[in-house]
Amino acid sequence: EAEQIGMKPVDRMRGHLSDKTILVADDDKINLVIMKELLDQGEVGQVLTASNGQKALDIIKTNPCDIVFMDIQMPVLDGIEATRIIREGGEVWSQIPVVAMTTSVSRDYLARYKEAGMNAVLPKPVIIDALYETLESYLLKKRRSDAA
Repeated sequence: EAEQIGMKPVDRMRGHLSDKTILVADDDKINLVIMKELLDQGEVGQVLTASNGQKALDIIKTNPCDIVFMDIQMPVLDGIEATRIIREGGEVWSQIPVVAMTTSVSRDYLARYKEAGMNAVLPKPVIIDALYETLESYLLKKRRSDAA
């Protein structure tokens, strides 16, 4: 770990994500492309994408995901409702970390995201260091605690 001090988060995580499946739900195609490119830099095993909350639910039900990055404002089913359904599902996937991706980060909005069951918020535009710090927090540290 001493070698990792001063390393960029993406470099710290590279090599730890090759077996991970990450779902990105966003109705903006450009945001999906950007997130895929950012995640590819960390050599993520599989990046799945959904254009709305309902498609995200459909993917989660059939593909084991390690973490979900969920846009808030989407057609068909928004990110808050999709997260509520995930949390109330009672399935194995109800424990998946869900991270809100949004420009709305006021105190009132943050309370709504938490109430819906979201684990964290990643402000848009997404900054690569913040993305990989979030991945480290929810995926790498979980792995360490599982081993203990």
